[in-house]
Amino acid sequence: MSWYVDSSVILASVFEEPNSIELSTVLKDHPVTSRLSSVEVLRAVTKFNDLLLPRAQQLLTQFSFVDISNTILNRAESYSSEITVKAADAIHLATAETISPLIDGVITLDKQMATNAQKLKLTLY
Repeated sequence: MSWYVDSSVILASVFEEPNSIELSTVLKDHPVTSRLSSVEVLRAVTKFNDLLLPRAQQLLTQFSFVDISNTILNRAESYSSEITVKAADAIHLATAETISPLIDGVITLDKQMATNAQKLKLTLY
């Protein structure tokens, strides 16, 4: 099994933020993320420090990507008002929920995302 890792974790690692999670153990288990993470990570790195692009690109090669299917989009669109995330995080949650039988759970540094993942009965790292 592996973990679903959202872009907040990947970005924290790229930028070497103090609150970043040590990814070495997670990377051994072939983590997965949404194709959306690649866009989010590369856009943020390009915007804030494009010298880190090679590092971001190398880190992203260590993930398996889940394409954003109609099933995932439909799930994200249909969340009730109890799920209080914006569109991108709804796609992350819908992706993790769709592949939940294949993953151990979700790794995120975003508190709102974590709260909503728990509401959806997803295990947190």
